[in-house]
Amino acid sequence: MLIYRPIPGQEEANTNYLIEQQVALRADSLLDIRLILKKLFIEQPEELIRLRQNSLKMGRPQAAMIIADYIYTLAEMKRNC
Repeated sequence: MLIYRPIPGQEEANTNYLIEQQVALRADSLLDIRLILKKLFIEQPEELIRLRQNSLKMGRPQAAMIIADYIYTLAEMKRNC
């Protein structure tokens, strides 16, 4: 994931977390984007592989369904009260 100029506050905090987890890189300028893409696709393609592998480990593909089920359960409980 390449994050371009995150908005200060929550988005910047999320960006910092993703960088710490080694699943994202940050670009603050168009030149940064160019240099990062050159690094990932030409100079150090193993870095892109590492980022991808870390992302797969961190991913939670069922997260949306789990949250939806939880909200549905809460709504049902409230309806039955």
